Amino acid sequence: MCEFDLRSGALCPSCQRKLERGEVTRLDIDVLTALIDQRYQFLSNAEYAGSIRLRNKIFVALRNLEASSQEAAELSLQLSRRLKSLVRVLRDNRSFTDFLAEVLSPAKILAINVVWLPDGTEETIITVDDISKLQFPVEDIIEVTRALKGRVIRIEKAAPRH
Repeated sequence: MCEFDLRSGALCPSCQRKLERGEVTRLDIDVLTALIDQRYQFLSNAEYAGSIRLRNKIFVALRNLEASSQEAAELSLQLSRRLKSLVRVLRDNRSFTDFLAEVLSPAKILAINVVWLPDGTEETIITVDDISKLQFPVEDIIEVTRALKGRVIRIEKAAPRH
């Protein structure tokens, strides 16, 4: 998206075609417009990776985000105010395991197993220490991971040890 388009609110023909072809969504434009006005130093190298809206929440993934958890929370708060929805900023790590740790935090990942299904697809099963620690419903985390990473996951609680 052109910075001029984001600031002006009017799309040039090139960006309009991207919207019409589905390369960007109206949500992408809204999030990028809100991000462009943020003046945090930790955003200087960050790259927009995508967003998804689930009910009243927006999950925003940023690559190369060099922010502390507190700074990411502050950015989430600022974007929430601007977009008038609860926003959770996520680091879009190249490592799938790191991305999962970010989405599942503060729950701890105990195991990750990939299961290949008879139809040729795969499902990643993530075992966490305590599902009640998750900040969002399991269904939302599953959908965010599918939308932003293109992976099907299942989240399970660790079996109690005897």
